Amino acid sequence: MSRIQLDAYARTLVTVADTLIGRFDLVEFMHDFTERAADLTGSAAVGVMLAQAGDDLAYMGASNEEAKTLELFQLAAHEGPCLDAFHTVAMVAEDHLDRSEQWPMWTSVALAQGMLAVHAFPLRVHDQAIGAVGLFARERAPLTEVDCELAQGLADVASIAIMQQRTVEDALVVKAQLQRALDSRIIIEQAKGIVAQAYDVDVNDAFKLIRAYSRAQSVRLADFAHRLVTSKDTVEELRSVM
Repeated sequence: MSRIQLDAYARTLVTVADTLIGRFDLVEFMHDFTERAADLTGSAAVGVMLAQAGDDLAYMGASNEEAKTLELFQLAAHEGPCLDAFHTVAMVAEDHLDRSEQWPMWTSVALAQGMLAVHAFPLRVHDQAIGAVGLFARERAPLTEVDCELAQGLADVASIAIMQQRTVEDALVVKAQLQRALDSRIIIEQAKGIVAQAYDVDVNDAFKLIRAYSRAQSVRLADFAHRLVTSKDTVEELRSVM
């Protein structure tokens, strides 16, 4: 019989989906996600890790201190169910930790915490894992096949929320870079006009002078153009490349 009630599952999905709208705080989202996943699955503790640069996992959130300990020790020992779920991009389950020979160092810590079973699910986008979530239980009550599908579905929704936020952040970075480029272009056009007037040359030759000086001095073109616009004395420096 499924441990996950569908009405509670639906409410959880709606709550997680709400994070896609409005203000999004990743740390807050991860902690809220683990607490909801614990309530939904009846797990004693839930923890989550996310991939960082170089595909190394980093602890991101937990429903309680026990889950935090279990996640951090996996990183320290370089073994554990969440690491396996991340690297295989597949669910990892052990319903009898007290009989298991998997992850010997981590299992000893889990048993000391009173955990007897674990299910770990990848946070995934297509066939790529971006993290993993671990569900830790104090009883040998395995999740049914339906429970596992629902738990993976919940992890997938969380993955969508995380990737959506990363996309927004990337877009903001690109937008900021584009704005800086546009601002620089305006400054350069102003600088060309100043140099053209100062040396009685056309704007194409003025640009050649500005570029030649910036290259000779190993100065960014936009930075030197800004100096030309903000300091009248700077225009005299161009005589060195005429």
